[in-house]
Amino acid sequence: MTRQSFAELDCSLTLAAEHLADKWVMVILRNAFNGMKRFDDFYTHLGVSSKVLAGRLKALTDAEILYRREVAGDKRAVEYKLTAKGL
Repeated sequence: MTRQSFAELDCSLTLAAEHLADKWVMVILRNAFNGMKRFDDFYTHLGVSSKVLAGRLKALTDAEILYRREVAGDKRAVEYKLTAKGL
């Protein structure tokens, strides 16, 4: 069964549900609100597969709820931080 998309509806509650109606998204956001920033920290703490985590982080950045930024001094590392929309 495929999920119905609410993206076209003009309702703030359904638009929020479009992005947040997933258990992994909710725990990722909980951890982000508590200061977690790095992929490896989310991965270790949550016990989610790297593929699922990467997909959820991408969806949250695409929705402008989180943003990615490079970590100074480590070109391979990135941090995920809450945007104003995420807050």
